[in-house]
Amino acid sequence: MGSLSKKIPIAIATAILLVGCGMSDNEVAERTKASMEQMFDIFSELREAQLTVTDVQVLKRDGNRYQGIAKVIHDGTTHDVPVDMRVDGSNVFWKTEPGAFMFARSQVESINSPVE
Repeated sequence: MGSLSKKIPIAIATAILLVGCGMSDNEVAERTKASMEQMFDIFSELREAQLTVTDVQVLKRDGNRYQGIAKVIHDGTTHDVPVDMRVDGSNVFWKTEPGAFMFARSQVESINSPVE
């Protein structure tokens, strides 16, 4: 009985430490924002559209999955872009639905279309 009573507090302390080691919602939001901005710089079509992420709001769904809204400015207008995120250790992976950045498409098409 003495051995078990010593192991329970250790197990509880270990569980608290493991839960406490996870990323906060703010960290998930900041990493997602930075990654989105990096993607906008890497892909020429998005770079030409001059998209800027001003904020990412995050809500934890379950386990390591989050949902959020990225506030993306294009041509002076703020657009809400739904974002799904997953945390794996110290990495944040994010995705948007196909067409999430269609609001920038008309400008991208006009930049890339041949002059008639």
